[in-house]
Amino acid sequence: MSSGAPAPNGRRPFGTDGPLTVLDLCCSYGFNAALLNHHVTLAELDAHCTSPEADARASTELVERDNKFYASRRRADAAPVLGLDTADNAVQYALAVGLLDEAYAKNVEHHPPSLRLRRAVADTGLITVTGGVGYITHRTFHALQWRKRGPTWGSVFVLRAVPNRP
Repeated sequence: MSSGAPAPNGRRPFGTDGPLTVLDLCCSYGFNAALLNHHVTLAELDAHCTSPEADARASTELVERDNKFYASRRRADAAPVLGLDTADNAVQYALAVGLLDEAYAKNVEHHPPSLRLRRAVADTGLITVTGGVGYITHRTFHALQWRKRGPTWGSVFVLRAVPNRP
């Protein structure tokens, strides 16, 4: 795929033109993906999520509202984002509102990843985790080492009280 054309799954392999596929570990509701792929600041995201209007809505109405919010702010150069978290409701929300391209509710810290997840992460060029290290350890990173080619970059922020080592 030296042309840089997307793979059949819509993701671009490492080393081709276009954005790298991102794997967001401990992705929760997809806020890293929101900040990465949308014209929105952290302050705007906070205001949107904590507004009285958000509190007054039922779950289905909130998903519809948030889907419109993110769709209207989506960057043209958005990177594909895969989300992994143990909280199924959170990743399903992030998928429903368009923040994640694929969502996995799995605990690979204690259970091996499925074949589907291993195939998905094979095209990953960047792993992000914001505050999840401490909940996950080197076991999760080792379980996800299914890279087909090239390096995988990491943007990893640990919890303040957790050492940044295996």
